[in-house]
Amino acid sequence: VACDAAISPRTAAQMPAGVSIGSRWVGTIDSGAAELQITGVSTAVMKYGDVKETLELQIGMDGGIVLRGVAYELTSGDRIFKLDTFLGRISADQQTIAGTWTDAGIGKGQWSVSLAKP
Repeated sequence: VACDAAISPRTAAQMPAGVSIGSRWVGTIDSGAAELQITGVSTAVMKYGDVKETLELQIGMDGGIVLRGVAYELTSGDRIFKLDTFLGRISADQQTIAGTWTDAGIGKGQWSVSLAKP
């Protein structure tokens, strides 16, 4: 799903089923630990490695979830970082989101997160 084939929710009712403001999801990006927090109707934050990436939450025209990087913060060190786009699907039981990621360079891989228990 290309980013231009997605829309940003404007109300909580338009958010993907199973995804709610304040929900926290934990899992992996490739082989490293990751945490996704839904911070607003169309915003999220993904933390992994030494990166905290602010994302725009979108719904793909095919019903998939698109998380498009808009800003980042390095929590340690100094290096070149390219914003990511995470494409994913929420499972039928609404407990997992999994898919692929790419960055503005040549990076790409797999990611998967599960809803953390409150």
